[in-house]
Amino acid sequence: MRDSHNPHRRRRVVAALGALTLSLIGVTWSAAPASADDYGNVDNTKAGSIIIHKHVHQTSTSVTASPDGSASIPSAGISGVEFTAYRVTGIDLTTKAGWDAVATLTPTCSPPAGTTVAGAESTGAGGLATISLPAGSAVGAYIVCETRSPSNVVDKAQPFVVTIPFSYQRTVSGSPVEGWLYNVNVYPKNGVADVSKTVAEQTNLGLGATASFPVTTDIPKIASNANFLYYWVQDPMDSRLTGATVSSVQLAGGTNVPNAGNVNYTVTTSATNVVSVQFTTAGLAWLKTHAPDRLVTTFTGTVNGLGTDGVINNTAYFGTKTAAQDDPPDSPQAPPSDPTTSPDTNPSPVLVTQRWGDLKLAKVDRGSSSAVGLAGAKFLVYAADPAYVASGDCTSVVTTGSPVVVNGVGTSANPFVSGDNGALTIAGLFVSDSVHATIDASQRCYVVEEIEAPAGFALPAGDSAKTAVTVKAGVSAAVEKSIPNTRLSGVRLPMTGSDGLVVFSVVGAGLVALGLAVAVLSRRRRSQTA
Repeated sequence: MRDSHNPHRRRRVVAALGALTLSLIGVTWSAAPASADDYGNVDNTKAGSIIIHKHVHQTSTSVTASPDGSASIPSAGISGVEFTAYRVTGIDLTTKAGWDAVATLTPTCSPPAGTTVAGAESTGAGGLATISLPAGSAVGAYIVCETRSPSNVVDKAQPFVVTIPFSYQRTVSGSPVEGWLYNVNVYPKNGVADVSKTVAEQTNLGLGATASFPVTTDIPKIASNANFLYYWVQDPMDSRLTGATVSSVQLAGGTNVPNAGNVNYTVTTSATNVVSVQFTTAGLAWLKTHAPDRLVTTFTGTVNGLGTDGVINNTAYFGTKTAAQDDPPDSPQAPPSDPTTSPDTNPSPVLVTQRWGDLKLAKVDRGSSSAVGLAGAKFLVYAADPAYVASGDCTSVVTTGSPVVVNGVGTSANPFVSGDNGALTIAGLFVSDSVHATIDASQRCYVVEEIEAPAGFALPAGDSAKTAVTVKAGVSAAVEKSIPNTRLSGVRLPMTGSDGLVVFSVVGAGLVALGLAVAVLSRRRRSQTA
């Protein structure tokens, strides 16, 4: 009998091949029942296939992959990943020399030298792809490479070797029985890293407040013989966000990434307001030990202007890649200066937005037909409850919380004050964002309270001093509302012709009448004595 048919020799060679193939794809193999018995010599006339199951790396190492496809993979399948099978030329698996040659193969993807393309397929739903091999040419050795993948696949499957047929073993009546498998299932694994973004709820509602944008990125589980080449997160902050930086870098559970002396990552802000977090060599090793998990990087900036429309957009970018090597690189790849044009970035799928607006008021004289402006009126601004009214009419809202401060102005000690022409512009108030209710609202209710009237005018009492207003996103083109004041009545001046004059007139009239009566009596007496 020829040596190539020696069952013990063949078992050793095939076992070595199986160990090579399955260790490269990061799973273990154990006995599993085959779909059909096929014993004896290799059959060159048979058709075959390479059935690829593309899944995310599992957190457990106890999952058993079965070449006959009977394995159950708990991790999610990945669609849209292309695999190409290269047939190694010059290897005849009907001979001992052919099997010996397979055992010495080192799979690479360049494409591999000494190969021809046997087929390429992309994974569909559930991460499944089948490369069919026609009858009469299926038997042989193949190097399988991941040739295309989505941007969120950062730990590509390492190339591996598959033979058609593949030796499998099952138990029959308590005894191991070996057979050939011509439709071989393989389980290459991937590390997948996605990025998502949100905006923190705005609690400080005036211009000069801090806006926060948490960005969540995956720390993917990668192969044990692989390491991260780089890992960075970027946020090109709007120019209206000054002092842009990173307030925290944490695991999803809230634990801070240790970073004394910038040991694990650095934070930089470019001249164009791009904020970058880049992990160092030590940080890349730290990330691998904390996979799988998620990283939350919170970018912050001070809102210092409205622009024209008051809309502040924000999109984050993320980049990472791995390679089969013992250690992370001494100099990890730096993030790009412009992430929007870099092929190594993975943008967040959600663009988040904040909307801000201003408020234009006029303080006027109620008694003037020309609505003369009044200087020196002092105001506070409050958030309204409810903040959003479906009808858009804020008339019935009430105040809530403390006064809103805009760039340091708006407290009792430093209130808003109307100018010489009665104009009062409150430069910026928060309207809405794209995450929290009411999402992307175009206007928001506030309440303005007059705390001191202009000189010579009366301060309204109680709730009459409060005026509900509507703040719309963007810069206002006209006065939103006029707030009138009533003049004080003043003091009453003493005037001649008042009460004293009346008394004098009455007394004088009486004296005149008395004089006339005396004259009449005197005349009568003279006439009687004559």
